Amino acid sequence: MRRVLPLLVLSSLAFAPAPLPKTGSHRRPDAQRLQGKWERTQLYNGAALVPERPGEVTLAIAGETLAFSRNGKEQTKWTIELDPLKAPKGLDLVGLGDSKGAVQHGIYRLEGDTLTYCYSGTARPSSFDRSVPGVFLIVLKRKMP
Repeated sequence: MRRVLPLLVLSSLAFAPAPLPKTGSHRRPDAQRLQGKWERTQLYNGAALVPERPGEVTLAIAGETLAFSRNGKEQTKWTIELDPLKAPKGLDLVGLGDSKGAVQHGIYRLEGDTLTYCYSGTARPSSFDRSVPGVFLIVLKRKMP
């Protein structure tokens, strides 16, 4: 009996529930972390930085919809499709309204309040290398309320 009791205790510990994950923004799913308003801080067309005024281009993500605005005026709306299990993570935009039928296959990186999105007009980029011709790289910062 003395030998059975420790074995019973050990085997019951093996099936004990795992601790709950810590709550923190880095543990929330990306779809939740993307929600809100973002301001484009940099736009690259290949290696070339495209000049623009700060705050000129913003986007708002609500649910699975993304709306681009220029100078406070909505320009285009898209449906967001995420694939956070790919490496790098996939983010596809499917056009709505005037952009219906357009699809952008891209990749994204979400680090704190910075979102980096990279896409090409032909195929999904495999990296964030902006020196590749035809690749667009966008850096956005979360707008604080």
